[in-house]
Amino acid sequence: MNEDQDTASMEIMTASERAVWLLHEFAHLAGMKLPYVYGGGHGVAPDRTFGTFPPTKGVNPEGVSPPGYDCSGWQSAGLWHAGMLGSGAIHDTNLAPGTEELEGWGSAGPGHLFTLYVRDSGVVHHTVSKITLPNSTPLWTAANRPGTVCGFQNFGGWDPTKEGYAARHFPGM
Repeated sequence: MNEDQDTASMEIMTASERAVWLLHEFAHLAGMKLPYVYGGGHGVAPDRTFGTFPPTKGVNPEGVSPPGYDCSGWQSAGLWHAGMLGSGAIHDTNLAPGTEELEGWGSAGPGHLFTLYVRDSGVVHHTVSKITLPNSTPLWTAANRPGTVCGFQNFGGWDPTKEGYAARHFPGM
């Protein structure tokens, strides 16, 4: 399938199909067990030869700085692979947006299948997301703490909006 066919098939997806696809993309990325790496990575372009959005610190052949994602880079990677990054205030959909750009991504408010939570304040700059498929336990996906890998987290019933996070969602989701 070529890129034009991929784009055309994305446009006719139902919201549920898109949510499943997004979940699949995050699961694929989580299987790579890339570490959380604090900060950086904004303004870097996707590298299709690497098979994923580029690491926040770049691919270092000496292994001094392991590849990994910061919080917004992780969310951007999943959204990019699912064809959902181009919505909202993203200035260049070929570059990894930072937390500030993700704060204007998509539509305001929580989604019924997917919600991106963004907090870009003077103290906290963080991004996590929640995928809620019908008849399933919500899954949180995050790049969160040094010493952990990017993937799925158990945040239970946490409500980020009570801590100043803005809720954003992909239109229709």
